[in-house]
Amino acid sequence: MDSAKSKVVVIGWHGASWKTVHPLVDAGLLPNLGALIDRGVVANVKALGPGLPSIQWTSIATGKMADQHGVLGAFESDPLSGRLRLAGNSWRSTKAVWNIAMQSGLTAHLAGWAATYPAEPLSGSCVTNEFVVPVGATGERWPAPARTVYPQALEAEVRDLRVHPTELKSEDLTPFIAGLDAIDRIKDLRPLFLADILARDISIHAISSWVLENQPWNLMMIGWHALDRASHRFMPYAPPAMPQVTPEDAGHYGPVVEGVHRFHDMFLGRLMEIAGPDTNFLIVSPAGFRSGEERPVSPALQKTPGAWYRPQGVLCMAGPNVAEDELLHGVTMLDIAPTVLTLLGIPTAKDMPGKVIAKAFREAPPLERIPSWESVPGDCGMHPHESEQDREAAAAAMAELFAAGYSERKPPPNAASLVNRERALNLSLVHLSRGRFAEARQALEELIRSSDPNETPSVPEAPEAVAYNSRIQLWLAHCCVMCGDHAAARHAIATIPSEGPAALLASLIESQVDLAEGNRAGARAAIERAEAWGHRLPLVNLAAGMMYLRLASWDDAESRFRRAVALDPSCQPAQMMLAWLLSERGKSREATEAALKSLEIDYASAFSHFALGLAMVGAADGDRALEAFEQSLSLNPGWLPARAWTELVRAQRERQGAGQ
Repeated sequence: MDSAKSKVVVIGWHGASWKTVHPLVDAGLLPNLGALIDRGVVANVKALGPGLPSIQWTSIATGKMADQHGVLGAFESDPLSGRLRLAGNSWRSTKAVWNIAMQSGLTAHLAGWAATYPAEPLSGSCVTNEFVVPVGATGERWPAPARTVYPQALEAEVRDLRVHPTELKSEDLTPFIAGLDAIDRIKDLRPLFLADILARDISIHAISSWVLENQPWNLMMIGWHALDRASHRFMPYAPPAMPQVTPEDAGHYGPVVEGVHRFHDMFLGRLMEIAGPDTNFLIVSPAGFRSGEERPVSPALQKTPGAWYRPQGVLCMAGPNVAEDELLHGVTMLDIAPTVLTLLGIPTAKDMPGKVIAKAFREAPPLERIPSWESVPGDCGMHPHESEQDREAAAAAMAELFAAGYSERKPPPNAASLVNRERALNLSLVHLSRGRFAEARQALEELIRSSDPNETPSVPEAPEAVAYNSRIQLWLAHCCVMCGDHAAARHAIATIPSEGPAALLASLIESQVDLAEGNRAGARAAIERAEAWGHRLPLVNLAAGMMYLRLASWDDAESRFRRAVALDPSCQPAQMMLAWLLSERGKSREATEAALKSLEIDYASAFSHFALGLAMVGAADGDRALEAFEQSLSLNPGWLPARAWTELVRAQRERQGAGQ
């Protein structure tokens, strides 16, 4: 592959999930994506760490977790004025793939990628999301906030490519909304909201298409946001409509989410046409949006944005040296950046935790790695430091966005302090996600010591009904349990209110502490208290099932795992534990079904393959049992149960062969 001529287009498809996408592809409704799938590879992408888009998309771009790249919140505070702005690249302390491409002599462009304000001075161009946020009530030319486009001369070329929501007519919205003419659009603002969603992505698509047609390029990275925003608003209407949706609303707005998928597929077709057949395409999302039976049933959870996300995103990759029609496993969001660099013929770095997706290539790519790109000198387009001019321009841009009706929640007046605390909280959650419980505990304890009881910032992943300080205490208690400090765990949950969601979670933690201290009756009582409030929550049933396992109450454990997967079929840990328990209880057929469902969600789960192996042993299928155990061992070579069963089944197969 001639790296000097390599071209890569990366599309960040916010909110995309194979759960929703695959049926549309199979029905022929996404022909352009279907064509890429046929000549490329696909995979689930595992999200890591806090679920904030600014954090996850920066991790995809850098190949590093938030504690490495520095973007740790949805907003940033100006260190001088204390004013707020949307999270951007000024907090980012590591190079993204576009910076590395530029430093390697290639031409890189960005259009609409998350958390990229202020626009970086790249070798190609940078157009931030803030540039396409519509301002004013009409489609007349509206001003652009400062530093939203680089180079400055590009603004004049692409300014008129932006589309204002009011420019979209009824005929533009009818593919998405059924019976649009029957809707009173003075009282019902949902059509206008959809128009705003579409207009922004139309603008980004027009700009990125213009760049590909008129500028030299090697790397183009594009952000599509409409699907995620539309899903937040319209997924409850999607067939089958959720119980709270009226038949009239279901009739009008049921087609919206599918329509946005098809809309983006048209974008993809045009980009493929412009870029040409020799271009490498990657379509990626770190997390999907729940649909169908996976949507949260609890009214409290329905109000929680994080409850709507599936922890598996999508990857579709196609190009001249990409394998054809292959399904890959074990891909995480940290693997995207090293793979993009490899496609560009650029070595990856040893300080990138992710890996090159080597199985995606038809011919094995060079896997050269340097110690770190951070120490390589030379202009890479990153802002070297944040000047006072940067701070003032960013704060002014933020003020303009909110004055224009920006749809995200407006921060409270004491936002600067709250943002810094949210950064500290998200850093502790990164430690938690990586199993660094001692570091997470230290960060949470420091956060509690420095907290102001009057400040209660809103963290998107947590239920609104749970107070901010209670959430911190619960995470701290969990860390203490994992560190074996049961007294500290009890102390952390002692301040939790005795009723509500926080009390439910506290009871789950208390049950763990009681059992660890040998108080089996106390553990059972605590888990029963949690179930009394949260019996319809998958997490509670999963936790209860695990506790009943430890109490050797097999019937209770099985019933809780069954209820968890009935409430949420995508709850992979519950499917996995159900498969293992059914295998242990001799229910091989049902165990096999549960294990396969678990592997559909996460094929890289060593325990799920192990559970499948046990089910195959119970079904007297030695060949499939050996295959499952070997796969489990390959994913976790140091796991002794998988090794022992692999050797046992292999020896049995050899003895059978000798006997025959």
